[in-house]
Amino acid sequence: MHSLGYQTEYWKSQMAESEEYEFSGIYADAGIGGRWMRKRPQLLKMLADAKDKRFEVIFTKSFARFARNTEELLTMVRELREEGVKVIFEKEQIDTFNPNSEVFLTIAASVAENDLKIYSENQMWSMREKFKEGYISVGAG
Repeated sequence: MHSLGYQTEYWKSQMAESEEYEFSGIYADAGIGGRWMRKRPQLLKMLADAKDKRFEVIFTKSFARFARNTEELLTMVRELREEGVKVIFEKEQIDTFNPNSEVFLTIAASVAENDLKIYSENQMWSMREKFKEGYISVGAG
């Protein structure tokens, strides 16, 4: 949540200082993983608002904050581009109106998706090993 609060203030500040862009809001699915877009109501609202032409540019910290599923990321970016909406991924310095952006996004998102898979596998291995040693954890309080 600290990260979300910081990012929210960061983007509000960036837009307040911008002479090029007008701030139109923040879409944030707090505490919801980015693996599947159907589980992210604010992301779905943002996509609907893009189709309704409520804005022309989306700024995001990183593609990993936008989507962690390569296929869904590329589908969203393509749909937004067709609607005339540009996405700027600040960390990776990718502008989806750049003709080379899809190649960069595909590579970066594939690496991130694989990292997420490896992290998940490591977590599962750790839990199995703890279980073998007699440690049991049920839910998070």
